[in-house]
Amino acid sequence: MRPLSPPSFFDPSRQGLLLGVGLAVAALGLTFLVYAPALGHAFLRNMDDGPYILTDPLLHALTVEHLVQILSQFYLGNYAPLHLLSYALDLSLWGERPGPMILENGVLHAACGLLFSGLVVRLTGNRLWAFAAMLVFLLHPVQVESVAWISQRKTLLAMLFTLAAFHAYLSYRQAAPRRRRAWYALALLAFIAALLAKSVAVIFPVILAAYDLCGSPRPPGWRWLADKLPFVVLAGLFAMVGIVGQAPETGGGRVPYHGGGPLATALTMLTVLPRYLGLLAWPSAQSVLYLVPIHTSLDAAVAVSLLLWLALAAAGVLLWRRARALFFWYAVFFIGLLPVSQIVPLITLMNDRYLYFPMLGAAALAGAAVAAAALQIRGQTTPLRRSAGFGLAVAAGTLFAAMASTSRARVAVWENDLTLWTDTVQKMPLSAAAWYQLGHSYQDVGRDEEALEAYRRAVTYDPTAKDARANLAGYLIKRRELPEALALLEDGVRLNPDYFELQYNLGLAYSTAHDFAAAELPLKRAVALRPTAGQAHALLGDVYLRTRRLELARDSYRQAALSGADSAVVEINRAAVAGLAGEPAAGLAFLETALGMGFRNAAALANNVDLAPLRAHPGFAPLVARYLGDAALARPESPRD
Repeated sequence: MRPLSPPSFFDPSRQGLLLGVGLAVAALGLTFLVYAPALGHAFLRNMDDGPYILTDPLLHALTVEHLVQILSQFYLGNYAPLHLLSYALDLSLWGERPGPMILENGVLHAACGLLFSGLVVRLTGNRLWAFAAMLVFLLHPVQVESVAWISQRKTLLAMLFTLAAFHAYLSYRQAAPRRRRAWYALALLAFIAALLAKSVAVIFPVILAAYDLCGSPRPPGWRWLADKLPFVVLAGLFAMVGIVGQAPETGGGRVPYHGGGPLATALTMLTVLPRYLGLLAWPSAQSVLYLVPIHTSLDAAVAVSLLLWLALAAAGVLLWRRARALFFWYAVFFIGLLPVSQIVPLITLMNDRYLYFPMLGAAALAGAAVAAAALQIRGQTTPLRRSAGFGLAVAAGTLFAAMASTSRARVAVWENDLTLWTDTVQKMPLSAAAWYQLGHSYQDVGRDEEALEAYRRAVTYDPTAKDARANLAGYLIKRRELPEALALLEDGVRLNPDYFELQYNLGLAYSTAHDFAAAELPLKRAVALRPTAGQAHALLGDVYLRTRRLELARDSYRQAALSGADSAVVEINRAAVAGLAGEPAAGLAFLETALGMGFRNAAALANNVDLAPLRAHPGFAPLVARYLGDAALARPESPRD
């Protein structure tokens, strides 16, 4: 590998500074060209934007107490406090406005491209190579998911600080002795920041080792490993934290090995690499969701993939022997895949965002091809030299324009939940998960008929799709299509007896059908599964109230109130229980609490048969009149809901 350039990020000469400024302007301009439409996009509420940004109270009021919690706990299975703090800052500056947050993602992406380009210059001395590599990194369509999706800020931050750490490490290796400690400390601090953004940065020490092994100037013997030890320790620590955080108990995505064991998972992942290479070469089938068949034996797909792996290994050996500088970037691509190679099995086997770090290697190799072609043309002495140079420029320009155009089209897909999942079901029409998400997206915008159809599709394609089954049943209950709802839910609880939503909806369906005896058992199971679910306690209280088991009803409503259910309605029901139990003073107190909380349904107070004993008390009318006026009790009666 070529000796390093001076330990500054840019050549300090006037020409070097101008080139650096031009490169920065190009990075920002090209990124804006591709991602400008995203500035008008919405939050993806059905994905991580909801829990990460919109519903996390820690981020909406950044107090010292909240800061301590952010720094000391997992969130959605990740320990990424820097990621969360960036959202807290956004919310304090912009409020819940997605546009500025997407703009920040674009700026971070451009900054990563600029640092990457500077890194290629420092390692190769070839500015054309660096510029072409930067263009591929910035414009390639597989990068869109990491930039257009606000919740992938963590990937961008981790990349930014990893690249900064690499630059600082290179400067440490080249600096004068009196300045080496400062550069080394800066490299460590940048690496820690990368780890605090996303644990994928744990690969950095492996990249450093590959850099040294590829022929960089280094201390003799094994001493070259010594300066990497602190990085290795930090990486190991955060890797363990990441593994713990990905446990289901902390909301993480860690699952048992796919296919039942490590061998099946390994065979399956052999087939994922060809698909990634296909996306890099021809990104026409991108999706937010990929269906990866599980392979448990050496079938045809695994055999073909294994042959590809062997060919890639042979190519790696050839590069190691003949072109170490290229081998380094070749190795970086595969090192970038390590965190997502299912060594620790995760729920998703394949995603576009998993290629953001490997893209460093892929983009550098693509840039090397452009630079090599240009060098070959420059070495010619034939009259065709100028024509060949023009042809290369046209070919490269066409390729980069195609990347930009394809990426811009892909950006449009990420406009909102509905556009994203519409695109997904078009590409994966048999995916129950995609149809469920599309149904959820239709539901959010009030397109109930389309939501109902999407949920039906999801359950058809996967009878075990518990979320889709529960939501479909919820719609059917609202439409009073109770026989179909009950059939769906009875099957659902048989397949997934420990799923709260199915048990709750089954109880709701029976309660709506006034079969309170049948409703009791699933509601008891629901509150056992989720003791803090106020709506389940309230509905169980309704069952006990209808069957006049007043003490049980009293206890259920009390639990509902403590759990934060619809408190005013719960207080009305507590008033009814007290009245039926011959405790009018307590009943009037509950009624006053409900009225004080804003309950204003005079018809319900006048017609609720369970309130009849309380209405007969002389204190009822004056209390209601005080909040609702004297005319409230004179309304004509309407059927009780």
